Amino acid sequence: MLTYPVVLLSLLVRTALTAEYVWGRCPTPPAMENFNMAKFIGRWYVIEAFDKGEKCMTWTVSEKDSPSSWQIVEEKENGIFSAVGLSHASFNTGTLTQSDKRNPGSLRSYWPMSGIAGDGSFTVHTTDYDNYAGVFECQNVGLFRRQNGLVLSRTPVLRIDLKQMARILAPGIEVTSYSKVLQGNCKYRKYLERTDNVIVLKTGAADHGH
Repeated sequence: MLTYPVVLLSLLVRTALTAEYVWGRCPTPPAMENFNMAKFIGRWYVIEAFDKGEKCMTWTVSEKDSPSSWQIVEEKENGIFSAVGLSHASFNTGTLTQSDKRNPGSLRSYWPMSGIAGDGSFTVHTTDYDNYAGVFECQNVGLFRRQNGLVLSRTPVLRIDLKQMARILAPGIEVTSYSKVLQGNCKYRKYLERTDNVIVLKTGAADHGH
């Protein structure tokens, strides 16, 4: 059983986390049937989340040595670490585990910044793997729960109809909690623009040679 100092400390680190705190225990929304983690890995841009004011937030999921464990790196350009010139990813690289192969979309997540309260649920409730995904995270913290609903996209921009498909619809979870995550003027966008320019220049040079 968690003591009040542990609960208090968990609440204090919320400034570095993306989530909302709600009274009560975590709900258990249904996970996507026949979920395929091998298709889910890669970079995802967070288009919407329950926390307000997020900017340039991405998730990158990759394989680990264990067949039932994956690394998840969260990066963003706001929050306490960015304010002091530190990388958010350096402090918030987590682990996803799959404990029930019969329900592969229902995973557990462990984030270092909230690890004092243990792991939490990580439910992939919908995805087409190539364009969008919907994830719901929840962690019990004493008498409260820390929850987050995320709309993910393979690109920094997502069509409205796909956003609607990625939002969770389940009892006890308010769809009005979603807030837009700003994905403009991000450092990764400048990197992509430079990369695109290099590709264009190389292609142009090759065509000029012919």
